[in-house]
Amino acid sequence: MDWLLHPRRRAFADTLVVTWVIVWALAGWTAGRALDKVSEVTHSAEGAGAAVVRTGESIRDVDVPVVGTVFKEAGDQVIVAGRAARDQAHDSGSSVRKAAILLGLAVFLVPVLPLLLIYGPARQRRGRDTAALRALLRDHAGDPDLDRLLALRGGAPALPPVAGARGAGGRGPRARRCGARSRGAQALANVNGWH
Repeated sequence: MDWLLHPRRRAFADTLVVTWVIVWALAGWTAGRALDKVSEVTHSAEGAGAAVVRTGESIRDVDVPVVGTVFKEAGDQVIVAGRAARDQAHDSGSSVRKAAILLGLAVFLVPVLPLLLIYGPARQRRGRDTAALRALLRDHAGDPDLDRLLALRGGAPALPPVAGARGAGGRGPRARRCGARSRGAQALANVNGWH
């Protein structure tokens, strides 16, 4: 994974990861919304159940002259059936909504979570390493042991001192004017892709 997190490729890799997450987030949202459309059918069934309840109430309350309310039992049965249909449609709508949410999350998380679990810690570790190297160079500039360590770590050849410059690393005023770097700074530049 280190080749992917090289500074020259890091921005490209970050862009790919963000694009991957956004594409799968949109796919999850779309899948969830498509399944949630099924709940519209349950809304219709809920409305039909309420209509059956109203019909049952109308039948129950019919008062036939001379005979009286003979449809009371039939009306009560229609009301019970209408309420059961309405409640079942409501429960089905809740189940469909929950299933839509779970489907959307599954479509999003299955491809995204493994990538983030692998890429995230590696990216964070590389960022900490780079910050630590920068802090070491800033705090211990000119330390020959650090320069040797960083040159070995980065696999960078040590720069020859600039002629007429002070010290072994070429850190004098003339070296700075000529653009010379310490060995450690050169190694850090090589490791991080700076030139």
